[in-house]
Amino acid sequence: MLAATSDQRLLFATTFEALLVRAYSDRITPPLKRQLAADGVDLDHPFLPAFPLGTWLKVLRTLCDAGRRLIAGVLATARGGAPGCVDEA
Repeated sequence: MLAATSDQRLLFATTFEALLVRAYSDRITPPLKRQLAADGVDLDHPFLPAFPLGTWLKVLRTLCDAGRRLIAGVLATARGGAPGCVDEA
């Protein structure tokens, strides 16, 4: 048996399920779902048993980008820009 190299590192499907199904399923929009599929995780099909580390990193980047856009959108609203709306601590 060969030892795993750094580009063979895998994350099991339970990691993806915990994040995308359990934690974020109600926040995944159709565009986000398409981007996740482009990243290698198709939510319309059963998860593979494991995914490469690179897929996990793409998914995290996609979710971070989506979160940044959400925050920017909230801050662009009248309520979001109101003093005290965002904790500046």
